[in-house]
Amino acid sequence: MGTSLLYFPVLAVAPEYFDARRGSAMGFILSGAGLGGLAYAPTVRAMLGRLGTRWTLRSLGIINFVLALPIAWFTPHARVRSRRHTLVNVNIAKKPAFMLQAIAAMSQAAGNYVPLTFLPEYSTTLGYTATFGVNTLSRIMMGAVADVVGRQNTLILGMFGSAVTVAAFWLVSATSSSQQLWIAFVITYALFAGGGFTKSCRRSRQKTNT
Repeated sequence: MGTSLLYFPVLAVAPEYFDARRGSAMGFILSGAGLGGLAYAPTVRAMLGRLGTRWTLRSLGIINFVLALPIAWFTPHARVRSRRHTLVNVNIAKKPAFMLQAIAAMSQAAGNYVPLTFLPEYSTTLGYTATFGVNTLSRIMMGAVADVVGRQNTLILGMFGSAVTVAAFWLVSATSSSQQLWIAFVITYALFAGGGFTKSCRRSRQKTNT
């Protein structure tokens, strides 16, 4: 809950400060998740071995609290200052387009993080290190692509490409234990999975003052 309260307001405010290059800007912002994974994965593994589960969780809580304070302090205010009378519009929630969008977003998030969760463990079983395959450049690249071909088109391309790579490379490598197919999956999935963030880069309908 705390992570969500910190994460989503930053994503909501940041796009308001970019227009033509909004996809690229969000790509750089969200690439921090990959960089954080590179730093946290070996750190948490070492802490679990030395401190145990309880103190590892406590230590992570303290670290996140210290890192979150300057983020909360320096995050700029929203440029749209108009007061909203309600946060929930029932009429919009009843529209088929809204329902389909909610279902699609939930399905995308549920499917997108499964490979990312099992990448370290499956890589270890094939003889690679736990951090093998971590790629942060994909989100930056897909953000730049979104600025050129459109955010919705990039989202469709990323989701379709991610699904194809899972079916074509990961599932086959799981049954055959093929390291070559696994490497192909890691590379191609890292390339396409970055397109999932483009749903956060859509242009705001409300005009802002510059």
